[in-house]
Amino acid sequence: MAYWEGRERVGRLKSFATSAVHVHYDGRADLAGALCIGSLKNRCRSAVAEKKRQQIGKGFMMWRTAENTVMMYNASQQSMYVQSPTIACQLLHNADDLNKKLPAGSVVEIFNYERAFQLEEVLRSRQLLTHPFDVMAVRVSLVAGWGPGHRRPTIMECPFWIETFFFAEDSS
Repeated sequence: MAYWEGRERVGRLKSFATSAVHVHYDGRADLAGALCIGSLKNRCRSAVAEKKRQQIGKGFMMWRTAENTVMMYNASQQSMYVQSPTIACQLLHNADDLNKKLPAGSVVEIFNYERAFQLEEVLRSRQLLTHPFDVMAVRVSLVAGWGPGHRRPTIMECPFWIETFFFAEDSS
């Protein structure tokens, strides 16, 4: 998992060996399965990023199910925006709009290994992408949207965001 402020990654990549992860602003930073973005330091943090970071409160939770999918619960009082291969499969009619608004209190499936591989085949064969897109990654912008219909054309224009990488299961 990586934490970004605009185009700059802040801190190191964080790996989790747990089946559930909680990303939040306030709280303990030393818990297994938790990323407290309030504890991450950035000497060049913008005033906008600092203000927006404080708005996420309880943040979001992601967990892996027995069906080998990943679910996300928005525990914040703010909407979040998610770009994922699972959501993209549902929105393929418009390949440039590969993200979805997730209102406060909502739960959505954000990752499915089988759909990720299917999407990769479709996108490559149809040459549908106009920007980089990794089918093994999920990007979450907390509070700010991007893409068509938003003032930010890419997620890198958002004040801060989280990128989570999933790895293919070893079949041996």
